[in-house]
Amino acid sequence: MEPGQKPKIHYAWVTLGATCVMMAIGFGMALNSMGVFFPAVAGYLGTGTGAVASFMTIQGLCMVVGMVFVGRIVPKYWIYVNTLDKKSRKIMLLF
Repeated sequence: MEPGQKPKIHYAWVTLGATCVMMAIGFGMALNSMGVFFPAVAGYLGTGTGAVASFMTIQGLCMVVGMVFVGRIVPKYWIYVNTLDKKSRKIMLLF
């Protein structure tokens, strides 16, 4: 690189950033708009909206606790799959 020249950002970083933004928007919309459907779900199930909200809270907390254990278990049981590129890189496939 010549002096005074700015380093070029690799295209993969742009792709990673755009993908992260899209995932954040998608999950944010799904999780933050869930409360809109509580009355409809509660009416269908014949319960109150508090019961539906409590279920979603308990489900979220169980997922958080589960992530601690899954994060420790998954590295022990992972396999490689060859990709089709020239360098034959390996990616992690989780079951």
